[in-house]
Amino acid sequence: MRRIRGIIVRQLLCGICVLMLTGCGRAGHLQDKDILCAAGFDGSSVTMEFYTDEKCLTVQTDDISAVPAAAGIATGRDLLTGHTSLIILSRRSSMDALVSALKEWKVSPECIIAVSDEQLLSGGEAQRLIGSVRRAQEQQLAPDCGIVTVLGGLLGISHEAEVPLLDKNGFCGTVLLKRDT
Repeated sequence: MRRIRGIIVRQLLCGICVLMLTGCGRAGHLQDKDILCAAGFDGSSVTMEFYTDEKCLTVQTDDISAVPAAAGIATGRDLLTGHTSLIILSRRSSMDALVSALKEWKVSPECIIAVSDEQLLSGGEAQRLIGSVRRAQEQQLAPDCGIVTVLGGLLGISHEAEVPLLDKNGFCGTVLLKRDT
């Protein structure tokens, strides 16, 4: 009898451990989240394109840290920013946007930073723009423009960083970003 009770207790403990160690229950399902592919900052708004659908969303804010909450309210879904592959800045965007994207959004160090004078994100364009920059880098026409490299240049001695310039056709040259001092 003791032996059977010991077996039952061990099985219950193992079952409880398995249930407690799964850890995914509170995180929700991936289909309930929008995964950010690209974001365009123009100083007063942020336009986002997602991996999960071919839609774009524009949020009126100059505070990058407020974007995930505002996007969540607009879409009814959580915004995952850690897989962002492209950030497009206008020439009047501040360096603070990049610092916030790295620190608060926790984007990958390889997230491409580019500049454009036009609104380029319009549903399905992000992947083409990312591919255009990567082909230009392979041909040594575009510099390494990961967010860490760009911020390193802006915060370094030179206070500048060379980044790709994009237009509706993709990569069209480079531009020098300068730190607002």
